[in-house]
Amino acid sequence: MTQTAPALAGPPAMWEDPRIVEDVVLYDMARHQASVLSALLLERARATAGDYGRDHWEARRRLVRRQAEALDVDDRAGLIAQHQAWACEIRALAGPA
Repeated sequence: MTQTAPALAGPPAMWEDPRIVEDVVLYDMARHQASVLSALLLERARATAGDYGRDHWEARRRLVRRQAEALDVDDRAGLIAQHQAWACEIRALAGPA
């Protein structure tokens, strides 16, 4: 089972308050989610028999890499949104715990 960073839970205002969670921590959490998702996508690509399916997973993995490279440590809302989107995709790909 793959380990993931904790989902951004709790009252929404908690994640908006930089005194509680600094931007750089949110950035690191989002980058970690990108790494976890990338590993899951690589597993899917390797497990897929056909070229079409493998190309799909590899294209998704390239997109995640580009999104991770584009993360802006000064865009708090963007970091939170991207982290949550990747966390949802990880849960969907990994299945029930």
